Amino acid sequence: MIDLGTERGDERIDGGRDASLSMHVIRSCNDTWLIDTGRKRFCRVPRSAPVSFLAEVGHWEPYERLELDPDNTGFAIVLNASGSQRLRSYRHALPCAQCGAGTSR
Repeated sequence: MIDLGTERGDERIDGGRDASLSMHVIRSCNDTWLIDTGRKRFCRVPRSAPVSFLAEVGHWEPYERLELDPDNTGFAIVLNASGSQRLRSYRHALPCAQCGAGTSR
């Protein structure tokens, strides 16, 4: 089970022999991003949402590719082949330079 509200780092869920079950779980300051790499789809869930929210919503969007920053601080979900449509966010970690959590701001 995925704990959507946890402060732990990112997770990768490996489906073993079934590559269609491979998933990245990336936590940003406001959302938990579930990225199903096997099926090329993603779901963005508010971090404050209960785990049951996934079962209630279950809305997945297709994507073209996932781009991870070399310094491991940010990521982008590219929505189309040309790369002109993308969703960009930053990974949440404590202390967080993006939202200030765990810092003395």
